[in-house]
Amino acid sequence: MSQENYSPAEDEEYDPYIVSMTDEEGNEQSFEMIDTLEYEGSLYAAMIPVYDPEEMLQSDAQLVIMRALEDEEQDLFETIEDDAEFTAVSQLFIDRLSDIFEIQEEDL
Repeated sequence: MSQENYSPAEDEEYDPYIVSMTDEEGNEQSFEMIDTLEYEGSLYAAMIPVYDPEEMLQSDAQLVIMRALEDEEQDLFETIEDDAEFTAVSQLFIDRLSDIFEIQEEDL
């Protein structure tokens, strides 16, 4: 992932950026990255889970926010454990994305 901030609102030819991750239990899940931002020297990504297209159209997506780790070979992400950090970063994403998406606090 590039260290530049990514936002589909600024991308005239939108091509979804899909990231696949494996959880601690070995389950793989794909996410569409919808935005990135820097906060206090760290890069964060806002993503939504990718499901069957039919299912995605009929349900609300839950926004997933993770801290990006630097690795030149692959995209790495970690959960944000600190509540204050998560709240601050979440609010920045809400402010940035609320013009494009209908975001409710319970979606985070």
